[in-house]
Amino acid sequence: MNITNIVASSGTVYYHPTDLTADFDPASPTANGWTAYTPTASQPIQAIAVVHGNTKLCQADGEFTITVYGEAKDFTNTPTPLGYEFPYTAEVATPDTETRLDNNTAEHSITTP
Repeated sequence: MNITNIVASSGTVYYHPTDLTADFDPASPTANGWTAYTPTASQPIQAIAVVHGNTKLCQADGEFTITVYGEAKDFTNTPTPLGYEFPYTAEVATPDTETRLDNNTAEHSITTP
């Protein structure tokens, strides 16, 4: 899946890794090869980390929504066949305030029509 656009609240910064296996450190977002970047259709990416301003999400007013747009293509930019399953993972965490970080991940998948 190529991520081509992200829409979120004001004050949100997106990061992507140069190496898909690199760990993301929210305390130092550009460490380990991560770069601040907003994807475009002409320069898509395959992974993101999102940091929302200096406030904790629980302290922000109202609902916080991130919408990620993508194209169903593999890493060689080839369109995927019908019925192909794309797994994805979302993780929400605030490591500076949480004592348990092992319960913040959701894994799902979508299938091309």
